[in-house]
Amino acid sequence: MVLISRNGMIGDIVLSQKSNLPTINGHVSHDLDTRTLFGPEKMNTCLVTRQITKTLDTSKTILVSTDFKEDICFSDTQLICDVLKNIRSK
Repeated sequence: MVLISRNGMIGDIVLSQKSNLPTINGHVSHDLDTRTLFGPEKMNTCLVTRQITKTLDTSKTILVSTDFKEDICFSDTQLICDVLKNIRSK
């Protein structure tokens, strides 16, 4: 679980799962499915979750919780992903 919070509280919770979809030519296509489990459905929160899932590059299911009232901009998302990469590589 990835918790992004200004006050240590859990906010909206989004689930991210990789799904393997067969294609016409027999190869497998990997797609990400995101669903809001708790809180209002926000496109921005789902996009942030997708970016974090791609950055962590794991087959595991990921939960992302954010407590931000405003949308997270792309540059902030990139900074969050860079920090997660550094933590994961240690």
